[in-house]
Amino acid sequence: MIATVVIMTKSTMKGGFCITGFELSLRKWIRFVSDATGTPLMGPQTKFLNVPGYLEPLDIVRVNTIREVPANNHTEDVMINYETLSKRGSSRLEAVTRFHPAEEHQYIFGNTLDSLTEQEMNTFKFDYSLVFVNVKDFMITYQQKIDRISCRASFIYNNHKYSGIRITDPIYTSRKEPVKLDEAYLVVSMPKVPFERDGRFYKFAAKIFPLT
Repeated sequence: MIATVVIMTKSTMKGGFCITGFELSLRKWIRFVSDATGTPLMGPQTKFLNVPGYLEPLDIVRVNTIREVPANNHTEDVMINYETLSKRGSSRLEAVTRFHPAEEHQYIFGNTLDSLTEQEMNTFKFDYSLVFVNVKDFMITYQQKIDRISCRASFIYNNHKYSGIRITDPIYTSRKEPVKLDEAYLVVSMPKVPFERDGRFYKFAAKIFPLT
């Protein structure tokens, strides 16, 4: 099957990239993975077949899909033949929000915290791992750790305050100065397995689209 997708994220994940987007004909989320276990695409696997360059958010791409490989809450995972990846154009955020308006949820993944326990995940039984939301008073703060710079986001969504949200958007993880936005669109993602050190499922701001 051939899928045409507007790319929404190219976020860092396990040495590769978590690449997600909206499949245009089916009008639903899709996450590109390279094998049946859900391995993210590595950098060279995001290279276009038909033009120079590599896939980026808001590109419109076409790719041959192999099969769906859902696991836990990652119902969007689809194994692709990355060697068929081609660029068909590019979109704008305004066009994306007309195609897929910001989603309306009471909470982002069940609560206002930065994470959920495994028990909470079992209780909620999420059948999705991606949301596209419009937030207010968005801020990123950076803190120097021993071996890295930690960055966390805070914002208001549906009149609820969120803080301590981890960021995997490489545009912002490479910065050091605080970021403040009156309004933004976010793609927030959840992992399919818990963090091994504490058993929690952490929410990630996988893509930040500022509104100016």
